[in-house]
Amino acid sequence: MLSQAQRTAILELNTQQVSKREIARVLGVSRVAVRKVLRSNSNAVPELHRTEKAEPHRQQCYPNFRRFDCKVFLTEALRFMGGVTTRVMIDNTHVVVLRGSGRDMVPVPEMAAFGERFGFQFVAHAIGNASNDRFTL
Repeated sequence: MLSQAQRTAILELNTQQVSKREIARVLGVSRVAVRKVLRSNSNAVPELHRTEKAEPHRQQCYPNFRRFDCKVFLTEALRFMGGVTTRVMIDNTHVVVLRGSGRDMVPVPEMAAFGERFGFQFVAHAIGNASNDRFTL
């Protein structure tokens, strides 16, 4: 959505006889967005009136992901899968990581104990290499 400043700039440039294509290029927005602002002839940002698509699924979300939530999530996943791997790859989240990253990652003692309880170790990918699935201990 365009900001009020962008909308004001579009209207101002239009009064200076700048083409819609040039306005879009200069401001880095689409020509469709420029046309919509010019049609509205207002710099006010419109209010969005729409239903939240995720609302029916809200109870399954973890908006505040803490260690407890992580352990609940993993426990449910392990039960659903009917087993556990020896390594669980994480994304360097503060929920599990005490310090370090990649091979130097040290898990929070509480989470390391949780992994031991189920028979796995947390491992972290190197920062900037989230697709690294060939991590070796």
